[in-house]
Amino acid sequence: MKTIALFEITHLFSEKHLQKMFNSKGNKDGLFKKDFRNLYGMDNDLLNANVINNQTSFTVELDDNVLYKYRPDCICENENKNEIYVIELKRASKYEPLGIAEVIHHTVHLRDIFKNKTVIPVLISSFNMWNRTVINELNNNSINNYVKIRYYEVYILSKQKRNNRNYSEISNEEIVWFYDPFIKDGRSYLKVTEDATELNGSSKLTYKYDKNQNEEHYTLDI
Repeated sequence: MKTIALFEITHLFSEKHLQKMFNSKGNKDGLFKKDFRNLYGMDNDLLNANVINNQTSFTVELDDNVLYKYRPDCICENENKNEIYVIELKRASKYEPLGIAEVIHHTVHLRDIFKNKTVIPVLISSFNMWNRTVINELNNNSINNYVKIRYYEVYILSKQKRNNRNYSEISNEEIVWFYDPFIKDGRSYLKVTEDATELNGSSKLTYKYDKNQNEEHYTLDI
């Protein structure tokens, strides 16, 4: 097995780059385009879900006949066709907590459309302690406890150092890590830097934080 050092290049990409990774409506190859195989951390049921709407607008009619529209970033359906995933992307450091309100809003209204299916909100963002704290409260301590938000913080990694921002898309050479701070393996959502390991087939992605040097290290064993 070969160990390769990786470099984080998340800052080079925006929400629109993540949006381009999704499959088109009606594609049966899973959530992401088939070129993207270097994916770590995301649950298989979501990875294997089929996209049924991609940035489609929906209309809500209020009681006083006022209409307004909303547009989820992506809607997909699990293989058993009994669960709908509503995905909201947020990659903007100041506004990322708005993603919680957006994804819950979309989930509530889409329940009226997908009446016989479980609608599950999914938020994909960068690291954000506001998001972590609120989602932990909603998922574990809310009275009704009916909105369970799946949450991933995305990290984009490369085998080479890159500083140029002028990229039109994330290439299939990049490693995309969807970090779940709430996964039940001892991770603490209150701990910013926590060692983690993710598997993709026989490949292993490892993150370690060096407290003495205040450095983050990513490696890939293939």
